[in-house]
Amino acid sequence: MATRSQIMQQFATASAALSASESEIKAARQKIFDSVPDSGATPQQETNIQKLRGALGDVLDARNRLAVITADQLDDSDDVKELASQMKQINASLQDDLDDLKGLVDNAEQIAAAAKYISQVTASVAQLAAQLASVASPR
Repeated sequence: MATRSQIMQQFATASAALSASESEIKAARQKIFDSVPDSGATPQQETNIQKLRGALGDVLDARNRLAVITADQLDDSDDVKELASQMKQINASLQDDLDDLKGLVDNAEQIAAAAKYISQVTASVAQLAAQLASVASPR
């Protein structure tokens, strides 16, 4: 498959050819307009103008098709495939990092629960020690 730069070069070449055709058609149409007498265009001139309008429409349609084809080719280019592959690798790495972080959060929650329990036990032991101290100390 072609690279982005190759596809864009092909697009530029085709686009230039379409632009040249468009310019030729417009020049031919303008030549007819310039030759129309004040009394109006002859039937032959009208026919030629209509044909040139149709040809100009064909060129504009071709330009639109060229844009669509170029976009499709760019989507399928080696550069885009490589970028998509790199993005998949990055996403996989980010998913691994996220999974690791979720594990750390779980561990932190368990540690927090254990710390809370130890705090409660410490408070109970301190309360018990205070009670023992008050019982053991002579009054």
